[in-house]
Amino acid sequence: MISALSGTWRTAREALKRPLSLCAVLVFQTLAIGAAHAVEVSLPHVELAAGETALLPMTISGVEEGTLILSLNADIRFDASVLPTSSFRADRRSSLTSSWSLAANARLVPAGGADDGQMLLAGATASAAVSSDGTLLFIELHVPEDASPGSTSPLQILSLFFNNGEPAVTTADGSVTIVGPRVKADFTGHPLDGPAPLEVRFENLSSEDADAWAWDFGDGG
Repeated sequence: MISALSGTWRTAREALKRPLSLCAVLVFQTLAIGAAHAVEVSLPHVELAAGETALLPMTISGVEEGTLILSLNADIRFDASVLPTSSFRADRRSSLTSSWSLAANARLVPAGGADDGQMLLAGATASAAVSSDGTLLFIELHVPEDASPGSTSPLQILSLFFNNGEPAVTTADGSVTIVGPRVKADFTGHPLDGPAPLEVRFENLSSEDADAWAWDFGDGG
């Protein structure tokens, strides 16, 4: 009798173990899926000519519903022989962090090489949390007048984290390639008024060598 009861208890105990083990596996898998999800932060690949200024968007995607991002810290690396540290500024206007406190510092990497540039970003908010995809902020970049066409600087997101490390982040680096001077259209005309029909002589003051022209005088002609 005792043996039979013991056998019954062992059978019941083993039966209970199986669903509990299954529940444990399901809970572990759920936690693993949650931990595996990450948002992506990316910078673009752009071409700029010497003397040009551009706003480069740092974008975020994959933000899940319920996510609240209240702070960020980032370390972006670049080639200071192509883009000096004075070329960089952070701009949060018309972005997801437009009402955040944001600080930026572009410098040479301490104890690094002469061309190792670094832009440090730190931002935080008490209430204007980022909770959707979009543009986190802009990097305002000015290309020096003496920049060499054909040279390229990476925009490497060496590190970036939100809050206390959540959500997790994957990154997509960008780059800046310096291109040759762009054509800038510029003309003067004389005379600029008079009775119709008016014969006007134009002088081409455009920069570089244009290979095509388009005229629009606003009269359909």
